[in-house]
This record gives sequence, C-alpha cells and structure tokens, in this order.
Amino acid sequence: MMWARQVLHVVRKDLLLTRWYVAASVGVIAVLTRVAIERGAEFDGMWNTLVLLTAVTGICLAVQNDSPHEPQTFWTTRPLNATAVAAAKVLEVILTVLVVRAVTHIVAGVLAGETGSSLPGVLAGRNWLLPGAVAGAAVIAALTTDVRSFLVVSLVSFAVVAYGVSLVSVHVAGAQAPGRLLDLYYAYIAVGSVPVLLTTYHKRERSIGLLGAAILAVASLALATVAGARWQG
Repeated sequence: MMWARQVLHVVRKDLLLTRWYVAASVGVIAVLTRVAIERGAEFDGMWNTLVLLTAVTGICLAVQNDSPHEPQTFWTTRPLNATAVAAAKVLEVILTVLVVRAVTHIVAGVLAGETGSSLPGVLAGRNWLLPGAVAGAAVIAALTTDVRSFLVVSLVSFAVVAYGVSLVSVHVAGAQAPGRLLDLYYAYIAVGSVPVLLTTYHKRERSIGLLGAAILAVASLALATVAGARWQG
C-alpha cells in the first residue's frame, strides 16, 4: 500500500471507530454555540472550555487508538509505515479544527445571519489557540496510555502554560495583552507538534517523545518571550 493510501486508511479507520463520538461532539458544539450566542459574552468562557475539552478528548481517542508505545495497537499489527500513521494523526488534528470552526460558523450564520461579531469565545476566531491546543493534545495523547492520564497531563500543562505566558506578558511584554502572547505560543506549538509526532511514532520510545515534547514547550515559550520583548522595544 502506498504511503498516501496508508494515511487515508488510518484516518478512515479512526473515523469509523470514533464515529459516535464525532457525531455527538458535533451536536454538543452546535448546542453550546447556540447557547453562547443567545447568552452573550457571559457564556464565552464556559463555551471555550467545553468546546476545547470536546475537541481534545476526540483527538486523544484517535491518537491512543494507535499508540506508538503499545505493542498490540492496530498499526503495529499491520504493514503500516510509522510516519504514515503519524501523518494521519496530523491530518486528524486539522480535520478536528476545521469541523469545530465549521459547526460554530454554521450555527452562528443560521442564528445571526452572519459569522462575524456573533461568534462566541476566542476559539472560533482566526487565531492559533484551537489548532495549537488540539495539536498539543495529540502529542500528549501519544505519550499517555488512557484518557484519564491524558486529561490530567493536559490540564496541568495548560495551567503551567497560562501561568508562564502571564509572567512573560507582565514582566517582558509590558502592556501587551496575554492573549496575543498565548496565541503566538500556540502557533509555535501547532507547527512544532508535527515533527514531534513524526519522531515519536518513528522511534517508538517514550523517553524520546517526552524529550521532544519538553523541547517543544520550552522553545515555544522562549520564542514567544523574544517576540514579547520586541513588542515592548
């Protein structure tokens, strides 16, 4: 089987295995978006949290279906290229982001007649928070063994990132809003997650994957810090 066909084969398999979760997620996001639009800004924070949790849990299920560290997962029992499996996960990250934004814009368009100012929260906008968070979640899912450990590590990671970005914003970026630095940080995470996932699946050693994830997190924050310093200057 050619490499590209292997990628599509894994994506189709994951969609089949998670089809009920995907269908339920689309419905949940649509309902949450409707509620957020009707209630206004007071529901934006809750909307961001619940939609993000729905999206990252879905990518966790897809990635852990083909864990790079479990010997009896689907792809290790078949003649599939490790990089093709990793590329399939990257494609699923992109599809997740597209689906979340499509559902949000469609619901907003139906209710408000347009898809601009009526969009709830920050995830629906043209920023990197959603792509970065879902891509980062894919890396964490590749390094954990179940959904519970994934959620724990993800929550801790998000708290550390939020605290680190707030410190950088206050002490380095001056009057720049933390949201701008956070968006830049997740842009680096989204891009950097691709080689980390490819390496994790190719090497299949958790220590290497952890090292790659750590370098990605630190390097992204460092680059965001440099950008913040330039804004201040």
